[in-house]
Amino acid sequence: RLNALLYAGVTTVLDTGAILPFVQQMRQGIEAGKIEGPYIYYVGPLIDSADPRWPEVSLSMVSESQAQGIAQYLKDNGADAIKAYAKLNRSQIVALVQAGKKLGLPVIVDAWFQNGAEHHITTGLLAFAHTPRRVTDETLKIMKARDVQIITTRAVGGVIKRALLSGASFLDSELVKKTTPSWMLDRARKEASRALSDKQYANDNFSKDYHNKLQSNLKRIFDTGIPVVAGTDNDGLFIGEDLHFELELLVDAGLTPLEAISAATKNAARLMKDDDKWGTLEAGKRADIIIVDGRPDKNISDTRNIKLV
Repeated sequence: RLNALLYAGVTTVLDTGAILPFVQQMRQGIEAGKIEGPYIYYVGPLIDSADPRWPEVSLSMVSESQAQGIAQYLKDNGADAIKAYAKLNRSQIVALVQAGKKLGLPVIVDAWFQNGAEHHITTGLLAFAHTPRRVTDETLKIMKARDVQIITTRAVGGVIKRALLSGASFLDSELVKKTTPSWMLDRARKEASRALSDKQYANDNFSKDYHNKLQSNLKRIFDTGIPVVAGTDNDGLFIGEDLHFELELLVDAGLTPLEAISAATKNAARLMKDDDKWGTLEAGKRADIIIVDGRPDKNISDTRNIKLV
C-alpha cells in the first residue's frame, strides 16, 4: 500500500484511525529509510464511548476525566491529532479539545449524522471528518467564524459509488490496474457488477439522491469560504488512486480543477498546521512534485496520468 500511494502521486497522508503501534512503526520505518512510503500523520485510535463502533481501532472514553490521560498517551506515542468518534457527547469532546490544546493536539470529529451540528461546531474542534449531510446559513456562519474545516471524503462508498456513478469502466484504468492486486480487482468487479444489477443492494449502500445532496452541501460550504480538505475514507481497495477520484468529485461538486488540487495540497498542509513546510511549490518547502501528462488545471482527470514522482 505504501508503494501504491507513492506510485499514485500521494506523498503525504493523514491516517484518521488505526492500530497505534502499527501506524507508529510504519512511520518510524519510513523516517529511518528502512521502507519507502509517504510522510504519515496519524491520530492513532478512534476515541469513542463505551461499546465503540470499531473496537479493533478504538479507545473507549466513558468519562470526561479520562481526557487528559488519553491526550497524553497519544502525544507520547507520536500522534498529530485526536479523532473523536460518533458516540462521544459534547462534554466529552470539549474535554478532549481542552486536553489536546495543552499538548498541541487538535481534535477532528466524526459525529456521523451529526457532522456539522452546532453543538459540535462550538466545541473547539479543528475539522469534521466528512462533508455534513445538513448545513444551514447559521451553522455555516459559526463554522467560518471558528475556522472549522471540512475533510470532504466524497469518495466514501468505494466500488459501489463508483459503479453507480460511472459504470465499471474505471476498473480498466491503468492507475487502478497498477496499484491494485489482481485478487482485489476480481473482488471489485464482482461488487461493481452486483451494484449495477441489484438495485436493492445499491440502495442499501449508496443513494444518488444522497450523493447529490452532499455535493450541493460541499459547494455551499466552499462558497462560504470554509476551508475544505480532500480526503477519501479509503475502503482498502484503490490505494492512492481513490484520491484522484476524490478530486474528480470535488470538481463535479462545482470547484475548479485548481481549487480541487489546492484542497489536496495547500489546504491539507494548513489543516496539519505545516503549511510553512509543504503544500505549495515555494522556496524552502519540501519539494514533493509529480509530473503528469496533460493539463489537470483544465481537466482534473489528467492528475492520473503520472509520469514521475
